[in-house]
Amino acid sequence: MIGQKTLYSFFSPSPARKRRAPSPEPAVLGTGVAAVPEENRDAAANPPKKAPAAQEEPGTPPSSPLSAEQLDRIQRNKAAALLRLAARNVPVGFGESWKKHLSGEFGKPYFIKVKVVILGQDPYHGPNQAHGLCFSVQRPVPPPPSLENIYKELSTDIEDFVHPGHGDLSGWAKQ
Repeated sequence: MIGQKTLYSFFSPSPARKRRAPSPEPAVLGTGVAAVPEENRDAAANPPKKAPAAQEEPGTPPSSPLSAEQLDRIQRNKAAALLRLAARNVPVGFGESWKKHLSGEFGKPYFIKVKVVILGQDPYHGPNQAHGLCFSVQRPVPPPPSLENIYKELSTDIEDFVHPGHGDLSGWAKQ
């Protein structure tokens, strides 16, 4: 068909990332030699050696230098940070009822790693069908016509594609 592309035509290899060189130490004016304070010259010339790791029995997890209370606090802080991050991903002006209904989707680990977005404008055909993923419906709701069209296109573009028989795209989101 004129003006249409296959799904594969939208993908290209990601460009190689350049590593940044570490910033050089400030040099003593006119000498080209890094400035090292007098008290640190010996330490700079002879960096301290790493202490050997403590011998532990194989198969046992390494012991943590943190107490159980500290580990618990770390977990709580991490959970709070993830909630704040999820809240930042919610679009401005997003209705509170929608935010409440879809908060679980915004908080999933794959949400911040999204690489492909499927856009569409077809409305859902019944109540309680939307669950945070475009075109997706929870089982046992049959796939909407727009998703059936996506499945047909995938069948023509991808040789081994098999219609899954349902409309739940959660598996795609997790990939």
